[in-house]
Amino acid sequence: MPRRGARLVLVAVMAVLVVLVVLGWSPVQAAAGAWSSSGPAEQVRAVALSPTDEQTLLAAGTSGVWRTTSGGNAWQRIASALLGASLAYSPFDANTVFAVSADGKQVLQSADGGASWVPSFSLTGEGSFTSVLPDPNVADRVFASGTGSDGLAQIWRSLDRGATWTGVLPASLNGAGGLSTPLAGPLGALPGQPGFILAGVTNYHSGGVVSSTDGGATWHLDYNDALSPLAGATCLAVGASIYAGLNVEAAGSLVRSDDGGATWTNLTANLPIGGAASGGVVAAIALDPGAPETVTIAEWDISSPRHTGVFRSADRGASWSELGHLAPLVSGPDGLVMAAASRTLHAATDTGVFDYTLGSAPPPPVQAPVAAGNVP
Repeated sequence: MPRRGARLVLVAVMAVLVVLVVLGWSPVQAAAGAWSSSGPAEQVRAVALSPTDEQTLLAAGTSGVWRTTSGGNAWQRIASALLGASLAYSPFDANTVFAVSADGKQVLQSADGGASWVPSFSLTGEGSFTSVLPDPNVADRVFASGTGSDGLAQIWRSLDRGATWTGVLPASLNGAGGLSTPLAGPLGALPGQPGFILAGVTNYHSGGVVSSTDGGATWHLDYNDALSPLAGATCLAVGASIYAGLNVEAAGSLVRSDDGGATWTNLTANLPIGGAASGGVVAAIALDPGAPETVTIAEWDISSPRHTGVFRSADRGASWSELGHLAPLVSGPDGLVMAAASRTLHAATDTGVFDYTLGSAPPPPVQAPVAAGNVP
């Protein structure tokens, strides 16, 4: 009888599992308060969230393009194209995706949700692309940034969904006369603010943030790195406030503007890794559409052992709390995305995509910044 009873229990368990599989059951991706990963099992340079279905994401891996339709529970490689650190869906068409190639020489475009890719724009000589951004307010307008074939910083604009491109950054902002290769870096824009475009710039011993209020026709310098000398903006986020992470070598800083770039506040002293003494690299920034006072950053340094983490602030960068502990390095600038409805952060890292579910609870209690060398 005991053996027969055990067999009956086993049969019952197997029957339940069969029912769950038939109903499409899949494991829970990430409990609130913990990071988890279901792949891809390789370095991921960027991650992008579909504008129509937040369960669908694309990831730029070292072996190709990966897609999940389950919010990160399972990933499938759908293309062998090698993408770089910038990846973005068109907000108007979830089948249209733009990316920078892994070698930085091309802007690539997909018309089938990432399954196939074709060159949209190529550079020669010293030229290389850093970032690409479809305008969230104008369907056919796309921006790309980087270094032109002449070795100077450049921002390009397409008005026909990537068919043709024109350089729009003026000579006064392209870094001519410097001793190192200047570049235009990450791009940012905000739905509902037509014409407003931001870009990071890095020149020799200078850098900052430039902006356009007329859809890229004209540009001016918003932030000249006065609060963070020698640095250029390498990640941006635009929402109720503008955040810019400015990094040079292994030292980083973070600044914020609450008035569209007219004035800036230096948040570097409050950074959770390093702080004022030696800020760590601010690799990526994500904003929460449902909480305008909240900002999330990924940060790391080069100490031994290396300190890494993803940190969330509920007071616009005045104080920070670590979200669990994510040891792998987060990629940038497109390394963090927020799925608003599910309250889930997705992070592209050097070992795959990791997910963190915030849940409906408020952010964790505020903690004081941690000085360099004392991060747990």
